[in-house]
Amino acid sequence: MRSQGESNAHASYGYAQLLMSLIQEWRALFKRPELPFIFAQLPNCTLEPDCDWPRLRDKQRRALTLRNTAMVVTIGYGEDNDLHPLDKRHVAQRLTTAAESLVYGRDCEPMGPLPVMAIHKDDGIEISFIHTGGDWSARATCLLTSWSREARYIG
Repeated sequence: MRSQGESNAHASYGYAQLLMSLIQEWRALFKRPELPFIFAQLPNCTLEPDCDWPRLRDKQRRALTLRNTAMVVTIGYGEDNDLHPLDKRHVAQRLTTAAESLVYGRDCEPMGPLPVMAIHKDDGIEISFIHTGGDWSARATCLLTSWSREARYIG
């Protein structure tokens, strides 16, 4: 498990390749090409306004193209004035669930939810997700409206 990336928030270009190279190097070092790799996506943080946190989180997501990887979403657990979440219990629970699934084969959702598609609609943007677990159907959809920051489940 690894939590890393905040020092790259000022220049996220190329970060996806850096993270993927790190994963591949560790797998080569340990001579385990399928070594599970679980990492925590950076949480919400507005401490440094010149940092591009959303873009860096997207670069982290791209490392999921490698086999046997999982990314724990920590949005909602961060503090606006501190990168390191005070709520470590829920982050630890998500990391544990990811390990149980990826490493030990337990039948549970290792990560998520992750957006896979966004479609502009007349009344907002429809976003489809995967890795939604038991809370929503296997493919959940939210509708974000331009006049509201609320997301509502539509099917």
